[in-house]
Amino acid sequence: MALIGFTQNDTIYTEAGVILVGEIKSLNRNVLTLDADYADSDFKIKWDEVVGVSSNSLLKIYTKKGARYNGYLAYSDSSERIISVQSVPNNGAIELSDIVEISPLYENFSRE
Repeated sequence: MALIGFTQNDTIYTEAGVILVGEIKSLNRNVLTLDADYADSDFKIKWDEVVGVSSNSLLKIYTKKGARYNGYLAYSDSSERIISVQSVPNNGAIELSDIVEISPLYENFSRE
Protein backbone atom coordinates (compact mmCIF):
# COMPACT_ATOMS: atom_id res chain seq x y z
CA MET A 1 0.00 0.00 0.00
CA ALA A 2 1.37 3.44 -0.95
CA LEU A 3 0.88 6.48 1.20
CA ILE A 4 0.81 9.84 -0.50
CA GLY A 5 1.63 12.90 1.57
CA PHE A 6 0.55 16.40 0.65
CA THR A 7 2.87 19.22 1.54
CA GLN A 8 2.53 22.85 0.74
CA ASN A 9 5.91 24.10 -0.34
CA ASP A 10 6.32 27.80 -0.77
CA THR A 11 9.80 29.09 -1.58
CA ILE A 12 11.15 32.47 -0.58
CA TYR A 13 14.28 33.89 -2.25
CA THR A 14 16.09 36.65 -0.36
CA GLU A 15 18.50 39.30 -1.62
CA ALA A 16 21.16 37.73 0.63
CA GLY A 17 20.92 34.54 -1.45
CA VAL A 18 19.09 32.56 1.25
CA ILE A 19 16.31 30.26 0.04
CA LEU A 20 13.61 29.34 2.58
CA VAL A 21 11.03 26.60 2.04
CA GLY A 22 7.85 26.28 4.06
CA GLU A 23 4.30 27.57 4.11
CA ILE A 24 3.44 31.24 3.72
CA LYS A 25 1.32 32.28 6.68
CA SER A 26 0.95 35.97 5.81
CA LEU A 27 2.38 39.16 4.46
CA ASN A 28 1.23 42.03 6.61
CA ARG A 29 2.83 45.39 7.48
CA ASN A 30 5.81 44.68 5.25
CA VAL A 31 6.69 41.42 7.08
CA LEU A 32 6.37 37.99 5.48
CA THR A 33 5.73 35.14 7.92
CA LEU A 34 6.77 31.65 6.83
CA ASP A 35 6.16 28.41 8.74
CA ALA A 36 8.93 25.88 8.17
CA ASP A 37 8.90 22.35 9.61
CA TYR A 38 12.64 22.53 10.23
CA ALA A 39 12.44 25.58 12.54
CA ASP A 40 11.10 25.94 16.08
CA SER A 41 9.29 29.17 15.24
CA ASP A 42 8.02 31.00 12.17
CA PHE A 43 10.45 32.96 10.03
CA LYS A 44 9.73 36.68 9.79
CA ILE A 45 11.32 38.36 6.79
CA LYS A 46 11.16 42.03 5.81
CA TRP A 47 9.33 42.18 2.49
CA ASP A 48 11.89 44.50 0.89
CA GLU A 49 14.55 41.80 1.48
CA VAL A 50 12.59 39.30 -0.64
CA VAL A 51 13.51 39.08 -4.33
CA GLY A 52 11.22 36.22 -5.31
CA VAL A 53 8.39 33.96 -4.19
CA SER A 54 7.08 30.69 -5.61
CA SER A 55 3.99 29.10 -4.16
CA ASN A 56 2.08 25.89 -4.76
CA SER A 57 -0.49 27.13 -2.25
CA LEU A 58 -3.59 29.02 -3.33
CA LEU A 59 -3.14 32.55 -2.01
CA LYS A 60 -5.00 35.84 -1.73
CA ILE A 61 -2.76 38.62 -2.99
CA TYR A 62 -3.57 42.33 -2.58
CA THR A 63 -1.76 45.20 -4.30
CA LYS A 64 -1.28 48.88 -3.44
CA LYS A 65 -3.85 49.82 -6.10
CA GLY A 66 -6.48 47.59 -4.51
CA ALA A 67 -6.30 44.74 -7.01
CA ARG A 68 -6.97 41.28 -5.59
CA TYR A 69 -5.72 38.02 -7.02
CA ASN A 70 -6.56 34.49 -5.93
CA GLY A 71 -3.86 32.30 -7.34
CA TYR A 72 -0.42 30.79 -7.34
CA LEU A 73 2.91 32.61 -7.54
CA ALA A 74 5.83 31.77 -9.82
CA TYR A 75 9.29 33.32 -9.76
CA SER A 76 12.01 33.44 -12.35
CA ASP A 77 15.39 34.81 -11.30
CA SER A 78 15.63 36.50 -14.70
CA SER A 79 12.96 39.00 -13.55
CA GLU A 80 14.22 40.24 -10.20
CA ARG A 81 11.47 41.38 -7.82
CA ILE A 82 8.75 40.50 -10.35
CA ILE A 83 6.57 37.43 -9.96
CA SER A 84 3.86 35.99 -12.15
CA VAL A 85 0.43 35.23 -10.78
CA GLN A 86 -1.60 32.34 -12.17
CA SER A 87 -5.08 33.47 -11.28
CA VAL A 88 -8.60 33.29 -12.63
CA PRO A 89 -9.54 35.52 -14.39
CA ASN A 90 -6.38 37.68 -14.25
CA ASN A 91 -2.95 36.23 -14.97
CA GLY A 92 -0.13 38.69 -14.90
CA ALA A 93 3.14 39.94 -13.56
CA ILE A 94 3.40 41.94 -10.35
CA GLU A 95 6.33 43.77 -8.82
CA LEU A 96 6.92 42.61 -5.27
CA SER A 97 6.94 46.24 -4.12
CA ASP A 98 3.30 46.55 -5.30
CA ILE A 99 2.12 43.67 -3.08
CA VAL A 100 0.87 44.77 0.34
CA GLU A 101 -0.82 41.65 1.69
CA ILE A 102 -0.74 37.89 1.18
CA SER A 103 -2.68 35.21 3.00
CA PRO A 104 -3.70 31.61 2.29
CA LEU A 105 -6.99 31.43 0.42
CA TYR A 106 -8.03 28.41 2.43
CA GLU A 107 -7.16 28.41 6.10
CA ASN A 108 -6.25 25.14 7.79
CA PHE A 109 -9.06 24.41 10.23
CA SER A 110 -7.48 21.39 11.88
CA ARG A 111 -5.98 21.87 15.32
CA GLU A 112 -3.22 19.77 16.82
